[in-house]
Amino acid sequence: MAPRRQVAFLLALAALSLCYTADSAAAARRVRKELRQLSPSEYKLFIQGLATLSTVPTPAGKIIFGPLYLDYTEFVVRHSVAYHDPRGDQGHIGPCLMTFHRALMLEFENVLLSVVPGLKAMPYWDFTLDGPGGKYFNTSQYIFTEKYAGNKGGDPKTNYTVTNGAFGWRPVEKFQRQRFPQYESIYNGSRTTGLLRGWVNSVDNPYVTRFPWGTNRAYNPTQMPWAALSPAMVKIMKDASDANTLYNFTTADYDRCLNASAIKSVNQWNYCADLSTVTTAPNPMEALGFASQFGISPLMHASAHFATGGLLDSLMDAGDLSDTSTSPHDILIFMAQHANIDRNALMWQANLQAANRKVAGKSVMWGYPATKAQYPTAVDGCLLHDPINSAAKFAELIPGRSKPNGYTHFDVLDLTRPDNIPYTYDNVYGALKTKFKH
Repeated sequence: MAPRRQVAFLLALAALSLCYTADSAAAARRVRKELRQLSPSEYKLFIQGLATLSTVPTPAGKIIFGPLYLDYTEFVVRHSVAYHDPRGDQGHIGPCLMTFHRALMLEFENVLLSVVPGLKAMPYWDFTLDGPGGKYFNTSQYIFTEKYAGNKGGDPKTNYTVTNGAFGWRPVEKFQRQRFPQYESIYNGSRTTGLLRGWVNSVDNPYVTRFPWGTNRAYNPTQMPWAALSPAMVKIMKDASDANTLYNFTTADYDRCLNASAIKSVNQWNYCADLSTVTTAPNPMEALGFASQFGISPLMHASAHFATGGLLDSLMDAGDLSDTSTSPHDILIFMAQHANIDRNALMWQANLQAANRKVAGKSVMWGYPATKAQYPTAVDGCLLHDPINSAAKFAELIPGRSKPNGYTHFDVLDLTRPDNIPYTYDNVYGALKTKFKH
C-alpha cells in the first residue's frame, strides 16, 4: 500500500474507532429519568432500594450487596460533616456546591444500584413541574401525594411529622459515637437533642418533620442573613408559605441558568443555583446585580429545600429539608432534587463548552477557581485541586478507580465532562443533545 494511502487508511480506521468509542460511551450511559417517568416496576425498585438503605446497616450491606454499599445514615452524617467542617461549609457556599453534590450523587447512585441493579439509574425530580402553574401541580402526579413524598406539611397533631407518603414516619436517629468516631470532633448531632440534625436545630421530634413557615419572624434578616440583601426573594418565599406551595421557580427560571452567553464560569452558575453563593461571593452586591441583569432567580436550590422543610420561628426550629446540615433525611426528595440541579449544571457545561471548547481545558475547567486569588472568599477545601469534603472523602466514585486520598473537584469535573460522563438524563436540550448527542 502506498504511504499516502496507508496514512489515509489508518486515519480512517482511527476515525471509525473514535465513532465507535463515542457511540459505545453513549450507549453505556445510565439514563436518569424524571421521577414521574419511572415505570411502575422501576418506581417500586426505587422505593425498595431506599428502604433497604434505610434498614440494612453498612457492615451487613457490604456482605450482601458488595463493597460499595453504604447505609443511608452514612449519607446524612457525611453531608453534615461537610456542612460543619471547621474550615467552612464544604458543599454549599462558593464554588463547591456543584462538585460536592455531583460527587454525593455519584456515590449514592453506585450504592443504590448495588442494591437494585434493575433500576439502571437514580431518578431526578423536576421541581418546576410541581410549583404553582406547573404540569403536575395539584394533580395525581403531584410530588406531595401519598404515592410520593406525602403531604407538603407535616401533621400538626404529631409535631409536624411526615406521616404519609412512601416514607411516612421515617425516624431520625441520634448520633452514634461508637459508629462514627472519626467524625465526632466535627459533628456529633444537635447540641440540644443529640438527634442527627444541625448543631443549632432544637427540634426534638424523632421523625422527619416538615413545618409551615408559621410567623414573619422566620423571614427576619437576623434569621436569614440574605433577607436584607434581597427582599424580593423573601417575598417569593412568603408567598409560597401563605399558599403552601413550592417557590414560584418556573421552567423559564430553570432555563435561564443555561445561558452560556451570560454565565461563563462555575461561580456565575452557582449564583444562578443558590442565593447562599451570592451572599458569600467576594462581592455579594455585584453577584446579585449579575443575577438581576440577566433575569436570574437564584432559588433553584432553595426552591425545594426551604419551601418543603419550612421553619416555625427561626433556624432553631427548622424542618428537616430546611436544615442544611442533615437535609438528606427527607429521603425521597433530597437526592432526586439535587439530580435535577445537576441536570441543569451539565446542560450549562455543554452549552459553554460548545461555545468555547477552551473552557473544558484542564487549566480552565469551566472557570472553577484553583486559587484564592481567583475567588478570595472560597473556603479551604473548595478549590479546584482540593479533595472534596476531605474529612469524609469520596474514595470510590467510579468503581475500580479508587482514590484513597479522595476525589478532588478537578477529578469530578474531569470524569463528568459532557462527552464522557457515565450518566445522562431523559430530558436534555441545547448542546448536550445536539453536539454531545445525549
